[in-house]
Amino acid sequence: MGFGLKRFRWFNKNNHSLSMTKKVDPKEYEAAWESVLDCVDGMKEEFSWSKDVIAKMLRELAEKVESEEG
Repeated sequence: MGFGLKRFRWFNKNNHSLSMTKKVDPKEYEAAWESVLDCVDGMKEEFSWSKDVIAKMLRELAEKVESEEG
């Protein structure tokens, strides 16, 4: 678990606007976030990418997933 997961837990605990968390098991949701953050850490190490590049890539992924859901 990295710093990112701690920040996510704080955000999730203090911000109730994440309605999606009500639709999934909280433990699974947290485990999924841990997996995503591990992947991000791996990208930073393997490719020496900046946070900006990784954030842009994750936004593009989110857009792709959202467009496929409909």
